[in-house]
Amino acid sequence: MLSALYHPVSERRNIAAQVLGNRKCIKAIPEFLKIIKSEEQDFYFLKEVLLAVAKINHPLRDDILRIGSEHPSELVSKYAKELIRTLKAKDTNQNDSENTC
Repeated sequence: MLSALYHPVSERRNIAAQVLGNRKCIKAIPEFLKIIKSEEQDFYFLKEVLLAVAKINHPLRDDILRIGSEHPSELVSKYAKELIRTLKAKDTNQNDSENTC
């Protein structure tokens, strides 16, 4: 499945990223990092990669999203920032619910 991230057909790359994120595939994290750091410009693919990263609880998740938030494409950077805000809000809500008596 990881090799499908580099398939020449963009729809297959998008689906691969979706499946890896839905499966919370930790082995995909280094590949996602490479893709976000690369010269890739396909917004729809980068969006799927960032969404997949957000679904995987991994120590590099925040770093990858931060790198995405600095992407030269305004659409990509805005999407990454939106995911960062969503994750922070989710963490805050979970912490609030855990701390209630």
